[in-house]
Amino acid sequence: TFELNGLMSVEFRMLMVAMLYPEPSQRLGSRANGWRDIFASPWFANDSNIDLRKIRKQSFPAPWVPELKNCLDASRFHQPSEVEDLEDENCPRIADEQQE
Repeated sequence: TFELNGLMSVEFRMLMVAMLYPEPSQRLGSRANGWRDIFASPWFANDSNIDLRKIRKQSFPAPWVPELKNCLDASRFHQPSEVEDLEDENCPRIADEQQE
């Protein structure tokens, strides 16, 4: 589930509810105007700091660029053993007879 709390603006909550609507054909962005409906929402329209042209051209500078040791540096990603540890903590094992 997606929890909408008071820390979000009303406009942002309305946008999220419309984009996450249970019926796919009624979701914002899946109707006749497609993505234009999303960007016409009050949350985008009320924020003059959002430059949709720059978003579309992907010309915004990244808010944070990690220091890399080389072009193959994956140290910022979870290592497989860490992910397995998280799975063990959060997901109980399923017995063989329970699996289909």
